[in-house]
Amino acid sequence: QPRSLFAPVSSGRHHVLVAGGIGVTPLLSHAQAAVRWGRSFEFIY
Repeated sequence: QPRSLFAPVSSGRHHVLVAGGIGVTPLLSHAQAAVRWGRSFEFIY
């Protein structure tokens, strides 16, 4: 489970992960969760 103040929503069909200033590392757990749930996602870095 991602450990952050911005928990992913498992019911969302598509996730847009935006890394701005904090880097990409904190978003990796969100991407892994999307993969587990079978959801599509994209990174904007």
